[in-house]
Amino acid sequence: MSSVEFVQLIEFLGEKFAAIDKRFEQVDKRFEQVDRRFDEFDQRLTRVELYGEETRSLVQIVAEGVAAANQRIDDLRAEMNARFAEHRELILVAHRNVVKCEQLEDRVRILEARA
Repeated sequence: MSSVEFVQLIEFLGEKFAAIDKRFEQVDKRFEQVDRRFDEFDQRLTRVELYGEETRSLVQIVAEGVAAANQRIDDLRAEMNARFAEHRELILVAHRNVVKCEQLEDRVRILEARA
């Protein structure tokens, strides 16, 4: 190989390596873009995870509130049933007394009619 051919080979290889370097620079830029996108995705995923945990906590709070409300409703229902039973008993006693009064009035009328 002559020196001219050697110089031409070096120039040719230099051009090829320059083209390869350009391609590597383009690939590096693409990787940087992909890295930025992954970073953005990681940030979004982190926010979603935080929102999920926060939502879980809020749902737990709501569930506890619903359970407490259900317990209060059950307690109120039991208290109301007991009071209704008391009132039923009072009404029955009052009704019996009214019936007795009516019977006594009838007896008094009968006695007055005889007299």
